[in-house]
Amino acid sequence: MASARELPLDLRDVAVWLDILEGGMLGEVLAAVNYAHDETLLSGLLVQCDEPELRRMLRAEGKRCLTALGYEFVPTGGDVYSVSAARRNGLSAHAKVSMIARIKAALNGEEFGPPIVLDPPPRWPTADEPPQDAFDDDF
Repeated sequence: MASARELPLDLRDVAVWLDILEGGMLGEVLAAVNYAHDETLLSGLLVQCDEPELRRMLRAEGKRCLTALGYEFVPTGGDVYSVSAARRNGLSAHAKVSMIARIKAALNGEEFGPPIVLDPPPRWPTADEPPQDAFDDDF
């Protein structure tokens, strides 16, 4: 079932699926979420690519995938904010196959697991931690 904290990861999995359909030239994939609603209720989907016809087809397919993952598209009106897909550059072939299999299972109405978390989110050092320099200046 869809979870608000998983939306960027679900968008990434859908973007990998759409990238396969499109042939590797897909740009950004963003979901529009209303400020007053949960992130499982989406106002829209933006798929960036050059050709208008292809963009419409990919947007429809992206909505179909996200609906299969448990999200709902409702024209909520009002102010929305964008949630972008988690990064997909540098993904291994194994990770991409796992993401594609997850989307395919969702589309077929089969059971699918949670999205793959590849690396922990970045965090800022606390005030009592020394800064981590990119180089060692103790020589």
